[in-house]
Amino acid sequence: MQPSNKCRFGLYIGLDSISYAKVERKGPDWSLVSSGSVPWSENSFSPESREDELRAVLQQIVKAENVHQESTQVTLHSRFCVTRIATGEKRQVDEQLAEIVDNGEHYLQLGLGDKLFGHAIVSTDAVRQYGQVAIIKRGLIEAIENAVGGAGLGIEAVDGALNSACRLAGVCQLDADAPLLLVWLGVGGSEIGISHHGRMQLNYHAGTSQTVHQTAEIIRKHLKRLRRFCERYRQVDGGNELNRVLILTAPEQAADLKGELAQLDFEQVFTLQDLGGEAGLRKQLSGRAISSAGVGSALGGVLAHLDPGTFPPTDVF
Repeated sequence: MQPSNKCRFGLYIGLDSISYAKVERKGPDWSLVSSGSVPWSENSFSPESREDELRAVLQQIVKAENVHQESTQVTLHSRFCVTRIATGEKRQVDEQLAEIVDNGEHYLQLGLGDKLFGHAIVSTDAVRQYGQVAIIKRGLIEAIENAVGGAGLGIEAVDGALNSACRLAGVCQLDADAPLLLVWLGVGGSEIGISHHGRMQLNYHAGTSQTVHQTAEIIRKHLKRLRRFCERYRQVDGGNELNRVLILTAPEQAADLKGELAQLDFEQVFTLQDLGGEAGLRKQLSGRAISSAGVGSALGGVLAHLDPGTFPPTDVF
């Protein structure tokens, strides 16, 4: 009997757009069927107050992609979902995660109101663990659930966007031998992260870095500190050899940012466009480009349910 094809659908909800990735799975293999982004009209978008507009955009995507009643992985911009990391022995990780939850009400970037928490933990060796906590406003998750359901989709899990981008980098093996720097330049400023084996080690929102040059300058100023962080705090394989970068931004900005970062002492600087070639997923993408960071995040979210080697979603749903 031939294995049946099954589609999985991923959504990224950002500040100025909603992106999606439709993936077909056949046996152990998968391929990107289609992807894209729909502009969102409100940069200061409050999902609780704009639920109807969110539903309308999702209905537009559902109709265009002919997906109905699919279980959907949702990833969210860091303004909507905060992710925090804990590492160490089991007792240490439990204590760190508990402290993060206890301090959850202090994450003012999420806005006032009740917060929900999701977590995931995996073992890294015989004694050490790696854990994540995702934090989100209860009102936001309710609005997203209503809008997604009203568009004819179901929610499988909810996760942070940069976390999902780390998962994508891990599947491409960009962070297998040493940590990888991720740089996401978007409407809300720059997101800077570190990934290792597809697991986020650090995320930092540099909201004041709105341009390519400002983003490159922030990285230049903090590069030594980021490398020390890898060696001292996360103790990742490869120590402080933070010599690779993945740029997550629109193609027109990616080329300029790649040029600026190439002037620093990085061995390799990748863009999303490189992931369809020798750097990553030539077979799975079949010539289709990952056109935006939002699409990359949506795809990375889906991979949590397709690749058993990826880190599970820190589901707050």
